[in-house]
Amino acid sequence: MRRTVVLASLAIGLGLGSASPAAAQLRGGLVGGATYSKLTGDFIVSSDFKWNWFAGAYLELLYERNWSLVLELDYSRKGGKALTSNAQNIELDVGYVEVPLMANFILPVGAKWDAGLYGGLAVGVPIDCDVTIEGSKIDCSTGFSSAKTEWTLPLGARLGYKLTGGSMLYADVRYGIPLSEALEVERFRILTWHFLIRWSTEL
Repeated sequence: MRRTVVLASLAIGLGLGSASPAAAQLRGGLVGGATYSKLTGDFIVSSDFKWNWFAGAYLELLYERNWSLVLELDYSRKGGKALTSNAQNIELDVGYVEVPLMANFILPVGAKWDAGLYGGLAVGVPIDCDVTIEGSKIDCSTGFSSAKTEWTLPLGARLGYKLTGGSMLYADVRYGIPLSEALEVERFRILTWHFLIRWSTEL
């Protein structure tokens, strides 16, 4: 996992180094929507996806013609329903403060539209964690173990429409590939889809 983090950081750093100051443009905005996640791993026998919510803000540095760098500060809830290897039905909810840094390839598709494909690296710090075991809701540290810092590779696509005044509105779909375990002791990870609406304007 450490090698993956280093390689992703180097790739983002090279992108920053190639930015053209003359062409750079800074935008900022808000992002929000839903997460759709489930649990996977040796500890999990079977699992179901669960809907939850996501909200945040971001900065986007546009440079060259088709590239931008995006830095977000988000709150994301994720988890899932599952049957564990010791025959317990559980429902996990973890809330993270996440900081993704992503490189975005922009493809104009008309005067008002553009599309984008992006990827990068994200770190999520857990600030709350609850688990329901056979109908009883308790804190994760009591029922299982404490949630740990999560590293993910966010990969996504977006479609944007230019509004009056120069602002943009995007529909955004993202998948987070987990690089780390969800809890300190039990070995399982959280697979997460994000379905987002993104708004931005020039700063």
